[in-house]
Amino acid sequence: MSISSRDVDEYEDFLCGWPLRDTQFKIVNSEMMEVPVGQTGEILFKKSLACTGYVNNEQATKSTFLSGGWIRLGDRGYINSKGQITVLGRGAHAIMRGDDVVYPD
Repeated sequence: MSISSRDVDEYEDFLCGWPLRDTQFKIVNSEMMEVPVGQTGEILFKKSLACTGYVNNEQATKSTFLSGGWIRLGDRGYINSKGQITVLGRGAHAIMRGDDVVYPD
C-alpha cells in the first residue's frame, strides 16, 4: 500500500473508507429505520459469506443477526456523501440523558 501527500491532506479521524466488495452497510436509528446520509446511528452490515448466528446462544443470535441478512455490529457511526463509513464509537457505551444520547468514547 502506498500513501501520497494528497491522502494525508484528506485524512479524517475515524474514517474507515468504502465498504469492501460484496459488503453492504447502512445506518439505522433506534427503530431500525435507515437514516439519511451524514446522520449518526447504529451501523449494520450484510455480506454473502457472513456467519448466520452464534453456536448454542439463541438470544445473542436473535439480537445480532436480523432479517434480510443484516448484522448488528454494536458500533455507531455515519456514511458520508461519498459513501465512506465513519465509526464514532460503541453503541453499548451510550448514555441516555433526557432526549440526548451521550457517547463518552
